[in-house]
Parts: sequence; structure tokens; C-alpha cells
Amino acid sequence: MKVKTSELSGVQLDYAVAYSVDWGQPVLHITSGGSFVELMGVVFSPTSNWSQCGPMIAEFGVWLSDDEGAFTASCKPHFDRAIYDAETPQIAICRAVVAAKLGDEVDIPDELMEVGE
Repeated sequence: MKVKTSELSGVQLDYAVAYSVDWGQPVLHITSGGSFVELMGVVFSPTSNWSQCGPMIAEFGVWLSDDEGAFTASCKPHFDRAIYDAETPQIAICRAVVAAKLGDEVDIPDELMEVGE
């Protein structure tokens, strides 16, 4: 299902990032106890894990700004259009990377539309 990159969050955004970074094939796990994305054999959650989000800053040339709690990020090669306000720096960085690599709308598995934050 097509979703606006600017509206992605949680596991939906983690999946879109995993798909866009070319670090391996993401595996989506949805169970009654929750859902998560696996990438390279580990749980991949750059929206909440700085050790996974941080390396994207250098790899994708991310620019990040904090304007009184509204975080904005953009990255190469689309500094002019891949800018997204978010409530955390990790979410802003993740949205900017997805937008730069995949565009303003992305396809995510239909199962993820039913998954909460």
C-alpha cells in the first residue's frame, strides 16, 4: 500500500528505512505480541535506536535541525525537497533518508497498515 513518507512512524518507518538503505533484505515479523523488522540478523529500529540511526547521518549526508522541538532533516542528494518535521531527531532522519532514496510516497506491506505504533 502507498503511504506518504511524511506520515510513516514506528515499525512502518523502520521497514521503509530497512528497505531503502541497501544493507540487506529486511524481514518483517508480525506476531500477537508485537511487530518488528529484522535486518542483517538483528532487530532493526532506527526510529528509536541511535546506534542504528546514527551511522545514517554520515552515510547519507544528513543535515538535522531542531526548531523548538520540531526536528527537520534532509539528506543528499535532495536537500531541497527531502525535509520532514518530526517529534524526534531519529524520526526526522529516517524520513529524510526514505524520501531521498524512495521518494515522497513508498509502498509498504499491507500487513503494516494494521500495526500500531
